[in-house]
Amino acid sequence: MKEVWLRKTGAEELVLFFSGWGMDSAPAKALFARSVEQGFRGDMVAFHDYRSPQCSAELCLAAEEYPRRTLLAWSLGVWAAGRSGVPVPHFAVAVNGTLYPRHADLGIDPAVFDATLESYSEENRVRFNRRMCGSREVLRHFTTMSSMRGAADQQEELRLIRKAISGGPAEKPTGWSYSRAIIGLKDAIFLPESQRSAWEGTGQRIVSEMPHWPFFHHSTIMELTA
Repeated sequence: MKEVWLRKTGAEELVLFFSGWGMDSAPAKALFARSVEQGFRGDMVAFHDYRSPQCSAELCLAAEEYPRRTLLAWSLGVWAAGRSGVPVPHFAVAVNGTLYPRHADLGIDPAVFDATLESYSEENRVRFNRRMCGSREVLRHFTTMSSMRGAADQQEELRLIRKAISGGPAEKPTGWSYSRAIIGLKDAIFLPESQRSAWEGTGQRIVSEMPHWPFFHHSTIMELTA
């Protein structure tokens, strides 16, 4: 996976942000900038592109030094964070995702997952983004920070993610669990009923108007962790 430090000053808190499949660092940079405007003082490192499963040893060592680690993961980043090897977070939030990304009841239906992978193209990416955003207003927001990666590059990432999943049971995070799940009732990618089932026993925050793209409704770290 790729790692981008957005701020590294040795602050009290480190936010580890895992973006969704196909993304680059743009959503994390926008989230960080908006959070700083609203008074966020911590450090932040962002992850994307999960073709390789684990973070670097150097980053893990650096993260260990922080007195407080907060983990935010969106979409397929929820699964990726759980197998990344990052130090145990003190608080972890899953946003519109589960630990079972390809699962008929607890994630994305395997037929839908596989069809997305096999048919993915520049043209179908436009359709996927519309579905992810749900409305023109949210889509306009997304396009201000959409990924600059090509469709073939994104498709390769998804293919390797499917290979890692291999149809078997999802890997649970080692030594930690998610503290809360934020679920958008307008999510057309990870359906809300699947998310609710996957997070049974975990605290859930339901956002009635939120589609799969969550950063229109929650644009700061503080909103996601409140």
